[in-house]
Amino acid sequence: MTNTESASVMSNSNKNRDISNKLKEMEKILFERLSNNWVSVRKAFLDLDQDYDGFITAEDFAKLIGGSSGNSKFDFNILKILIKMKNVKKASQINYTDFSRWFGQIIEPAEAFYFRHDSMKNP
Repeated sequence: MTNTESASVMSNSNKNRDISNKLKEMEKILFERLSNNWVSVRKAFLDLDQDYDGFITAEDFAKLIGGSSGNSKFDFNILKILIKMKNVKKASQINYTDFSRWFGQIIEPAEAFYFRHDSMKNP
């Protein structure tokens, strides 16, 4: 391998690592906003789906995280990639089923549904 080829491989590796880090950061921001603002997955989806078409787009998520206000950490293309990764059909918008799969445990943690077996009244 020549020095030029080696440099190209290193450059691609660095780009992939950078994109991966940006995806993780974007997902962390979404998790934080959704878990802090909603306690119901259904309510969160309905609130974010502002045009009521049954899908949430990158634009809808951008409004949630302040992308339109010039947030320097916001990268719209990274958000689009993240949505496609989390969507079963690899589309640029996400339906309720995929949204629930992605964010369900963040918004409504399973431990919230546990209860003590002796908390129920005897018949």
